[in-house]
Amino acid sequence: MRRDPLQSVRPWDVQRVRRQVALMELETQRFYTRAATLTTDAETRQLLGDLAEAERRHEVLSSQFDPAHQPAGEKTG
Repeated sequence: MRRDPLQSVRPWDVQRVRRQVALMELETQRFYTRAATLTTDAETRQLLGDLAEAERRHEVLSSQFDPAHQPAGEKTG
C-alpha cells in the first residue's frame, strides 16, 4: 500500500494524527482481509486473517488512549 508519510500531517495536533493512524489501521486491516479472500493456500489465508485481526485490535486499543490521562512530561515535545 502506498501512503504519504505521517510527517506530512500538518499541522501537528493529536486529534489529526489519531485520525490518520486510525485510517492507516483500517486500510491495512482491509488489505489483509481482501488478500485472505483471494488466496487459495489455507496457511496463508490463516496468516492474513490473523494479521487483519491484529490490525483491528490495534485500532481498538489505540481508541482507548485518552490524551487527558497522559502524563504531563509526555505531552511536551
